[in-house]
Amino acid sequence: MASADTDPAMRLQHFATRLIRIARTTHREHALSSAQYSVMALLNDHPGMSVVELARREGVAHPTMSRLIAGLLKLAFVSRSPAPADKRSSHLRLTPAGQKLYLEVAERRIILFRMLLAQLSPAAVAEILAVADRIADPLEKAFRSE
Repeated sequence: MASADTDPAMRLQHFATRLIRIARTTHREHALSSAQYSVMALLNDHPGMSVVELARREGVAHPTMSRLIAGLLKLAFVSRSPAPADKRSSHLRLTPAGQKLYLEVAERRIILFRMLLAQLSPAAVAEILAVADRIADPLEKAFRSE
């Protein structure tokens, strides 16, 4: 088996794990899980999504998303309203408290990434962003199709 020193995929996996761990610190004090933060980010960008839509976008099963939403409802970070077209469905939105928390955590994450990018030259930052743009969608599609 290759080592993390010689295998680029292993090095990238270790880096991603470290980055996720560091990013998690931005919401730890609020007892917010990474999955809950991710759902809040989607609802911030796409208010009114249903549980089914959120589950599809996050690549999780419906019951898993239902549990995540139940937790966010209990914390009063998300509100639910009936969908006019389908009484079995509902629209989910961030509450004012949820919006405030999301924006606070997002700003912390942006600061964290600015600190990371400040260590690099402008050319290196441009290259990283170009590579990220090129691989993010195909990677996400491949992961979701499994």
